[in-house]
Amino acid sequence: MRGPELRSTGPGQVVANFSVADNRRWRDQGSQERQEATTYMDVVARGTLGEHVACSLHRGDRVTVTGRLNQRSWETAEGERRSKLELAAADVAASLRWATVTVTKMDRPEQADQDDVA
Repeated sequence: MRGPELRSTGPGQVVANFSVADNRRWRDQGSQERQEATTYMDVVARGTLGEHVACSLHRGDRVTVTGRLNQRSWETAEGERRSKLELAAADVAASLRWATVTVTKMDRPEQADQDDVA
């Protein structure tokens, strides 16, 4: 995991951006050589989820992320079309496969943050 970067997008709106890596290892059936591949995914966590991610997680932590894939498209200043696939996080958790965690419950406002996932 690349460490989260917390930023404000407007009055009262915060976003944490980070990335996760999926590392795969296997043995080639033909040559019996070990193969390895890594895929990186950019993640966006909004609202209190983003705040909690920024306070709790650090570069190198193993995490599990659930959410929705979004594809963004834009045009550069040079007129080139670009696109990016990113994961809009609905939930982020530390992986318990390789570590232990201590859970601290936060005070919840009366209205749940169901609108945080954009």
